[in-house]
Amino acid sequence: MRRLFPAILAVALSFGGCAGATPPIVVELFTSEGCSSCPPADEHLFELRRRDGILALGWHVDYWDWLGWRDRFADPEFSARQRVYARRLGTPVYTPQLVVSGTHQAIGSAKWEVDAAIRQARSTGRRGVVISASWRDEDLLEISLGEGLADNPFLVQVVRFADEAKTEVEAGENAGRTLRHANIVETWQTVGTWDGSPAVIIVPAAPTSNHAILVQMPGQGAIIGALEVPAP
Repeated sequence: MRRLFPAILAVALSFGGCAGATPPIVVELFTSEGCSSCPPADEHLFELRRRDGILALGWHVDYWDWLGWRDRFADPEFSARQRVYARRLGTPVYTPQLVVSGTHQAIGSAKWEVDAAIRQARSTGRRGVVISASWRDEDLLEISLGEGLADNPFLVQVVRFADEAKTEVEAGENAGRTLRHANIVETWQTVGTWDGSPAVIIVPAAPTSNHAILVQMPGQGAIIGALEVPAP
């Protein structure tokens, strides 16, 4: 078995029971190659992912494809994820929208607004869960969840994402531009639940890809746990 993480890592918003660890903040950018306002936010995601304690994900939505350019990374499920956030956070559905730890949102290209949302998420003070992960038999990912407090079962989600990509856009609002994207979400699935008891979940996974593990309240509430699993 190849061990990706020599130590257990504390996770997002784990301000109780994880002393001494830096809790990562999950930032989710909802973007589209068909949106002329999105390229600055896409570039900003490169900067965000370099920060310590940040887990950045780029979700490409499909509702701008009708403008003349089909975003090859877009998925209707990603658009649906954003719509749930918008309803819960009381915002319109727009791009580029950045959601922080499931509890705060900002215009993805407004750096000061993004920084404010990250600070607010860090000050929330929610309890969290400790996660570790390791590879088994090259194509199985073993996820271990520590003991903690949970009022209700939380969803355990696995997100597969690509490191970065470039696209030469030939039509639509960004025609003639070369766009760069960071941490591009490819797949997203719920693989189990966590009720506060120690748990182990084993899921098929591609060792050639990056993965993120999210522990989130049902209905896309607060993300109380997160772990980035780089491709070995």
